[in-house]
Amino acid sequence: MFILSKLFAYLLNPAAWVLVCLLIAWKTQRPFKRKRWLSIGLIIFLFFSNPFILQRLIQTYQWPPAPFKANEQYDAGVLLGGLMNYDDAAKEAYFNGASDRFIQTLKLYKEGHIRKIIVSGGKGTLRDSPFREADYLVKNFQSMGVPGEDILIDRESRNTVENARYSHRITDSIQSGKSIVLITSALHMPRSVKIFEREGIKVRPFPADYITSPVNRTPSLTDFIPSATIMGQWSMLIKEWIGILSINLQRGR
Repeated sequence: MFILSKLFAYLLNPAAWVLVCLLIAWKTQRPFKRKRWLSIGLIIFLFFSNPFILQRLIQTYQWPPAPFKANEQYDAGVLLGGLMNYDDAAKEAYFNGASDRFIQTLKLYKEGHIRKIIVSGGKGTLRDSPFREADYLVKNFQSMGVPGEDILIDRESRNTVENARYSHRITDSIQSGKSIVLITSALHMPRSVKIFEREGIKVRPFPADYITSPVNRTPSLTDFIPSATIMGQWSMLIKEWIGILSINLQRGR
């Protein structure tokens, strides 16, 4: 199932759909059909490369900001993986665009809102690699002054379902199942909350890593200029939609 989910993710990128249309048009002998497939590809490109459309959809879906009150305290904060990549050639790990999750988790700990940090993240790729994200995150937390005894680690989980499963075992071991903060990207938070609740963990969401501003602003001309970056971000949103749909369908059984 893990392998299928990773392979399926590559099909969620609208750029792949445009490429399919172009290939079909190239292989088609009839001018009418060729023109039709080229038109379909152009429509897909113009729609899914439009920043304004995607930004509005993400603003509607992503979890709104949830700042802490001064006296809010919890036993632990669960940091979901997906914020580091590994260079096999250089044998080095590095933070990616979702690194705000690490920053916000560290900030919550330093401000006293969470007493312990649960780092949840193993090998989330298909290729064989010794890299375990949690190991590198623990080293970074320790280098920032977090004591080792305040860091709990899950280095086996490969996706959000396993994040919740292995985190549950850790929270049970420290008897803090009712006082947990969940830290992940704002776009990923709606699905993550549902998965953790299905696992039996009630969480206090703390979203980070906002792809777009949570507040509507007056659009500018650049919001309507096609962008290849925007096409790539669509795959993330579609993945979350499909994940939510899957959870709802399973509940309906």
